[in-house]
Parts: sequence; C-alpha cells; structure tokens
Amino acid sequence: MMTHAVGFADAFVTWPLVLFSLGLVAGNLVGGRYADRALMPMLCVSLGALAVVLALFTLTTHDKVAAAVTITLVGALGFATVPPLQKRVLDQARVRPPWPRPSTSAPSTSATRSPPGSAASSSTRGSVTRHPTGSEPSSR
Repeated sequence: MMTHAVGFADAFVTWPLVLFSLGLVAGNLVGGRYADRALMPMLCVSLGALAVVLALFTLTTHDKVAAAVTITLVGALGFATVPPLQKRVLDQARVRPPWPRPSTSAPSTSATRSPPGSAASSSTRGSVTRHPTGSEPSSR
C-alpha cells in the first residue's frame, strides 16, 4: 500500500512502519490511561476518530509526509481501542461468566484468539495475492 498508493520506495517503507509502530505504542498507553477513567466514552471517541482518520487517509495518499502522519494516527487510534475493549471484556466476565468455562478464561480468550486468526488471514491473503484465482499456476 505504501509503495503503490503513496509512492514510497521499497527501501524506504521501513520508516512508515516505524511510525505506525510508535503510534501503536502511544495509542495503547493513552487508551489504557483513559479506559480507566471513562471506558465507554474512550471507546466511542477512539473508534469515531479512527473512522475519520481512515477516511482522511484516502485524501492524504498523494503526499508522503501527510500519509506518514496519517499512518501514525491509524496505529495510535487503532490501538487506543484495545485497552477499553479488554477492560470491557473483563468487566463483563465478572458479571456474566462465560459458561461452561470459568470466568478466568476471559483474558486468555481475548489474548489467544487474535494471533492465530491474524496468521491464518495473512496466509490466505498471501496465497490469493500470488494466485488471484486461488489455484496453483499451471506448469505448461
């Protein structure tokens, strides 16, 4: 995306990824701080702001600096939603334990479902990208 849509050189793509990662860290820290103070307002504000920034990204792809700033904000706002969502899961697990599992499984459920799903979707995306029809190329 950053090479085709924005025009970054292949060798330069690392730096927007670093900015995205810094945004992830900042968003997680800010999201955690404000999730303790106002859970649902923090979740609503961060999701609304994320929607706005994602829409804004369609307008900033023509400029490398603006795209880099937008990518940083996408990372920050995307991860600002994680602490409020996990706090909500834990709060709900205390009120309504998921039957038949014990309520202590709520954090592990939240933490373990995402990476395997992410790996599976990345693998699938990669195979579809290599072979758009989903089949192996013929060896003619």
